[in-house]
Amino acid sequence: MQIAPVSRNGSSWVVGDKGRPASGRGQAVGRVQGAGLQKGGGGMVELPTQVRRGIARGFTLIEILVVVAIIGMLVAILLPSLARAREQARRVVCLNNLHQMGVGFNGYSAENKTYLPMAGSFRWSLMEGAYYTGGRGGASGALRDEDWVGVNHGLLYPKYIGNQGEVYFCPSNKAFTKDDPDNGLKVLQQRYQHPYRSDPLWENSHNFPISPLSAYGYAVPAGTGRRPRDAGLKAYPLDVIQTRWGVSLNPGDPGTMNNYYRYTIDPAEADPSLFGPWPPSKRGKYALPALMSDAYFGGWTEGYHLNGYDLLYTDYHARWNLDPGGRIHHAQIGDARHAYPGIRNCQVFQVWDYFSQRP
Repeated sequence: MQIAPVSRNGSSWVVGDKGRPASGRGQAVGRVQGAGLQKGGGGMVELPTQVRRGIARGFTLIEILVVVAIIGMLVAILLPSLARAREQARRVVCLNNLHQMGVGFNGYSAENKTYLPMAGSFRWSLMEGAYYTGGRGGASGALRDEDWVGVNHGLLYPKYIGNQGEVYFCPSNKAFTKDDPDNGLKVLQQRYQHPYRSDPLWENSHNFPISPLSAYGYAVPAGTGRRPRDAGLKAYPLDVIQTRWGVSLNPGDPGTMNNYYRYTIDPAEADPSLFGPWPPSKRGKYALPALMSDAYFGGWTEGYHLNGYDLLYTDYHARWNLDPGGRIHHAQIGDARHAYPGIRNCQVFQVWDYFSQRP
């Protein structure tokens, strides 16, 4: 038995007329099949060129590696942009929270003769034990020291901001969240519904770690228990910043003074590491006072948006303010809540004044 030999004719292979001995059959068949011929009913036929190429060729390792490298480069380029876009969206939500509370403050002021909520002992708390606000019964003699009282922007809940309370929580701040089991929204609702020591469901207000907390700080210049005014530039009159609740000013006793007031009159040089020289002439001076801010003090510095902080001012507009060189964020600023810490440790007040000079 013989098979027709194969020869090249132009760009195709053809089957010739001459036979080949049976001993060369394997070699001939190999050449025919390797050339892209396929055995049909009447002999050997040629496969189309594009089919032969598809069968013969695939992706090389180098081509695959090049594609993977390109994808990796695109991911590296796009991820920072996506992260920035997400943070910009969170910043918009945060500013909207502050704006909504500004609307609430306006309503509160209209019903309280231009007075704003009293400042608590902790400026990010929403409710505290009455004793924290200074003097027995806090703002009302009808209260007992152990009863829960609304303070700061917590006094807007629920009448002036609604029952949900999500506005108290900045989406970028992971330290204070609405779902926190110790300090979140459900805690606020429970304390609000059961504030009195006589209530069987009352929770111990002496245990501050289970107090409802917010992601925003309120009215830093005001003395504890004092109430800022809805008066724009004059939101912090002297009686609000000079002393705290239940304490009468004794000029001969600095201990009777509110720490912010002591900071404004201290003749020594304040810490220059944040904003350079900060003499008394810069302290307590505002273009427009801030009323609320993202958390930047007390060790809670996670309310941070693209190298800056969101603030609400006393005319109730909200805006983002730059942190120069990230110095505020990295300073880990304390809250200067207790005894006067000395002018070098009053960064919390410097930052508030810095924001109030850039509305």
